[in-house]
Amino acid sequence: MVMIDWIESFLVNENNKLLFMFAMLCAGNIIDFLMGVTSAFLSDKEHFSSSRLKRGLAEKVMIMVFSFFLIPVAVAFKEFGIAALYMIYTGFIVADLSSMIGHIRGNGIDSKGHEGVFKLIESVLKNMFSSDDK
Repeated sequence: MVMIDWIESFLVNENNKLLFMFAMLCAGNIIDFLMGVTSAFLSDKEHFSSSRLKRGLAEKVMIMVFSFFLIPVAVAFKEFGIAALYMIYTGFIVADLSSMIGHIRGNGIDSKGHEGVFKLIESVLKNMFSSDDK
C-alpha cells in the first residue's frame, strides 16, 4: 500500500495531475512508436520504409508539442479549459493504447498493415530455431 499512498500523495493538486497525464501521453507515444517500428521491421509482408518512419515520428512529436502548447491555452479558459485539456489528453492516451493493442495483437494484421509484435517475434524465433535443426 505504500506505493498507492505515494501515487495518491503525488496527485494531490491539479498541477501534478496534469504533469502526470502529460508524462503518460509522452510515454505512450514513445512506446507506440517503438512498437510500430519493431513490427514494421520484423514483418515480411511489409517493406521497412524510412519515409513512413519519418512520418510516424513527426506525427508523434507533433502530438507531444501540440499537447504541451495546449496547457497555457487551457489555463486562459480556467475550469472549462482545464477540463477540456484533460479530455484531450485522455483521448490521445486512449488512441495510443488502442494503437499499442493493435501492435500487440497477434491474430492478424492491424489497420496500418502491421502484424502483431508477438506474432512476428514468434515467427522470427521459429525460423531461427528451425534453421538450426536442419
